[in-house]
Order: sequence, then structure tokens, then C-alpha cells
Amino acid sequence: MRGLLLVIVGLCGLLAIDQIATEGRYRRAVWSEAKAQGNTIQDRVEYWVNGIIRF
Repeated sequence: MRGLLLVIVGLCGLLAIDQIATEGRYRRAVWSEAKAQGNTIQDRVEYWVNGIIRF
């Protein structure tokens, strides 16, 4: 339980530092990259499913 609390406090601290020091630029960049990768995976799954359906 203490470990989980430590992780949560650590993440909150990193988010606060990011917001104060860089106005959240790094967080937005990470979120943007995660969305792009998610879209890529979604496109590949749709391609595979369409291939299976046509088969």
C-alpha cells in the first residue's frame, strides 16, 4: 500500500514539475504520440479484420 502511495505521489510530483517548468509541453507531446500509435494499431487491426472477412 505504501508503494502504491509512493508511486502516486511521484507521478503527481513529475506532473507538477512538467506543468511549472515547461507549461505541460512534454505531457502534451507524450499524449500526442500515444494517440498516433493508438491510431496506427487501430488501422492495422481494421486491415487484418477486413482481410479475414474477405477471405
